[in-house]
Amino acid sequence: MGNKCKHCGKFLATTDGVKCLKCASRYHRVCLNISPDTKTHGKWICRDCKSSPKLCTPVQAPSHHPEDAVDDTFVDANLGEDTTAALLQEIRLLRKDMASVSREMTFFREEVSRLNSTMSEFNSRLTTVESRISALEKDDINNQSHIEESTKAEISSLRMQMNDREQEYLATDFELAGILEKPGENVNSIVLLSARKVGIDLTEQDIVSAERSGPRRSVAADGERMRPRAIAVRVTRRSLRDDLLRAARVRRSVDTSGVIDGEPRRFFINERLTPYNRYLLFRAKEEGSLGTHHDEFMLAINRHDVDIMALNETWLREGEEGRAPNIPGYRLRHKPRPAEVRGRGGGVGYYIRRGITARTLIQPSTSPDIEQMWLSVSVGGKKLVIGTAYRPPWLNPFKFFEGLTEMFTTLPVHDHVVLVGDFNINFYESDNYCTRTLCEFLMYTNLKQIVNKPTHFTAHSETLIDLVCVDGNTSEVWVDYIHELSSHAFLSFEFNIRKYKPKPLRKSYRKISSINENDLKNYLTNFNQQCLNIYDVNSLVSQFNSMLLSVFDSLAPQLCGLFKESQYPWITYNINEMIRTRNEAHIRSRHTQKDTHIAYYKDLKSEVELAIHREKGAYFTQFINNNAKRPKFMWKHLKNILAYKKKRDTTCLPDHLSEPNNFNRFFLTLPGNSDVASSDIHYYTKNRHFSNCFVLKQI
Repeated sequence: MGNKCKHCGKFLATTDGVKCLKCASRYHRVCLNISPDTKTHGKWICRDCKSSPKLCTPVQAPSHHPEDAVDDTFVDANLGEDTTAALLQEIRLLRKDMASVSREMTFFREEVSRLNSTMSEFNSRLTTVESRISALEKDDINNQSHIEESTKAEISSLRMQMNDREQEYLATDFELAGILEKPGENVNSIVLLSARKVGIDLTEQDIVSAERSGPRRSVAADGERMRPRAIAVRVTRRSLRDDLLRAARVRRSVDTSGVIDGEPRRFFINERLTPYNRYLLFRAKEEGSLGTHHDEFMLAINRHDVDIMALNETWLREGEEGRAPNIPGYRLRHKPRPAEVRGRGGGVGYYIRRGITARTLIQPSTSPDIEQMWLSVSVGGKKLVIGTAYRPPWLNPFKFFEGLTEMFTTLPVHDHVVLVGDFNINFYESDNYCTRTLCEFLMYTNLKQIVNKPTHFTAHSETLIDLVCVDGNTSEVWVDYIHELSSHAFLSFEFNIRKYKPKPLRKSYRKISSINENDLKNYLTNFNQQCLNIYDVNSLVSQFNSMLLSVFDSLAPQLCGLFKESQYPWITYNINEMIRTRNEAHIRSRHTQKDTHIAYYKDLKSEVELAIHREKGAYFTQFINNNAKRPKFMWKHLKNILAYKKKRDTTCLPDHLSEPNNFNRFFLTLPGNSDVASSDIHYYTKNRHFSNCFVLKQI
C-alpha cells in the first residue's frame, strides 16, 4: 500500500520517508539507516530493485510478477519474519534518543549550575556595591552634617561679629522714646529740651543727627492713640552719651512738660541697640514672666500647697492664656496691662484652687491705669477680700496709692482684707519719700506689712519690695527664693481661717464605644412615627431630641465619675528631691559665699536641668512621637499636658457685650426707611404660603 513502509509495514506520512523511482515503494529513513538530514536525489532506487534479475536475459525467467505480489500479499508490522528485528531496531533507536536526552539533561544541569553560580556571584557583588554605596552615603551624610554644622557655626560667628561691629557703630547713639510725634516738629529742639530736663546741657554742635526711626505710623481707625516713633540721636562723643544715660537713670520720673505742648507724658532715654541686642534685652526681661519656667513654677506651688496664688508681671496680653502653665487643680484669672499704658510687661492675676468660689471685683473707672485685681472669697463663713497690685518703677507713688485708696472705698462688706504685690518700694529705706507714702497708706487702711526678709535679689543687692499687707491674724511668712524661677522670691503665708478641702472633679459621661451597632439599628428602625404628623418645628425638634435621648439612655446610660487631675508626668519624685537639694545648696552658697559651695550649687543646677530635659524628652518620645500613627492616643496625652481649649470665664460679660443700650440702638437704627414699593407689597401678598406674621415692637 502506498501509505505504508515496505520494510516495516507501518504507516508512513506522505511527506516523510523515501520513494523508490522504479517500484514507487516508500520507506522510513530509519528503516534504511538514512539520516533525517541527508538529502536523496530523485533517481533513488531501493535494494530490491537493485538486486532483481534483468528480464532481458534469456536464461532466467521471472518467478512472479510484482503487480501480482502487491495485489495478492499484505505485509503487516506485527507479522512476518522481520518483526523481532524491527522491535530491536526501535528499541535501539529509543535508547539512542534516551541517551541523547540524558546528555542534554546533563548539559542543562551544568548550565543551570553555572547560572546559579553566576547569580550568586552577581548577588554577592551587588551586596558589596550596596554596602559600599551605603557607606559612602553615610560618610556623605556625616560629612554634610559636619559641614552644615561648621557652616552654621561660621554663619553665627559672622553674624555675631557683624552685630558687634554694628553695636560699636552705635556707640555714640541713644534713643528718646515716649514723645508724641507732631507734624512740622523740630527734632533737634526736642532733643535739647529733653537733655536739659535730665540735667545735661547739650548744644546743637554736640548733635550729629536726630530723626524719627522707623516708618511713619498712621492714626488708628478707632481713634486709639498709637505709640510714637522713637527719636534716634547721634552725638559727637561717647562720654557725652554716657553722661546723658546716667542722668536719665537718676531722673526716672521726668515728663514732657516744657518740651512739647499737650498733656505731660513720661519719656525715656535709652541706649540705642541693634535688632539682635534689642531682642536679647526683651528676652532677658521676659525671663520673669509667666510664660517661662513652667516646671519650676509648678513645683513651687505644689511644695507650698497654696490655695490662692497672686501673680505680678505676668506679661500676658488679652487672649494669651495659653502661654501660662496649666496647673492641675487650679484655674487662672488674670488682667493684662491696660492698653493706655502702652508698655511691655506688667499684668496681674491669680491661680485659684478648684473648689474655692472667688468673685472678681470691678475696678473703679477713674483709675484704669493702676494694675490691680481684687477677689471676694467666702471661706469658713468669713468674707475675705484679696487684692494684688503692681507698681512699675516709673509710676508716681502718690498716683498709685491714690488709685488703691479709691479701690478700698468701693470694697464690699468683708471681714478681712489682704493686699499683696510688687510695689517697687524698698521697705528697708524708711527715710525714703516712697516708703513714707506707703506707710501712710497702710496706716489709713489699717493694714500691717508682715514680710521682714529680703524678697528681691540681684548680684549686688537684696531689697524688700514684695509686700504682704493684712488686717487679721496670720502665721509666719515663708520667703522661698528660687534663683531659676525669678529674681523675686516666692512668698507664702497662712491666714487663720478654716481651710476648704478641695473636691475631685465630678464629670458625667456615656460609654459610646459600648453601643452595639445592631441594637442601635433596631432602635432607630423602631422609632415612633408620631413625629411625622407634627408640623410645628419646635415641637418636632423637641420630640426628636427626646426620642434620640431615650435611645442613648437605653444603650449607653449616662454615668458619673470622680476624676483627679495630675501634675506634669515628667516631674517625678527624683526630680522633686533633686530640686529641693539644689535649692538648699543655693541658700547655703549665698550665705557662705565659698567657692566650693558655689561650684557645688552650679553643678546641681546643671544636673537638675539635664534631668528635667531627659525626663521630658523620654515622655514625649514614648507617648507623643511613638503614637504618631495613633492620633487618638497622641492627642489624649497632649491634651493632658497642654492648656487645650480653655473654658471662658462666664461670670461676667465681655466689655463689648456689657452695654444693652448699644444693642437696642443697633436694632432701632437699621439702615433704610419704612417706605415699601406697592409692587413688592402686591408680590408678597399674592405669593405667601402661610398666614402667620410677626411684628417688631420697641421695648
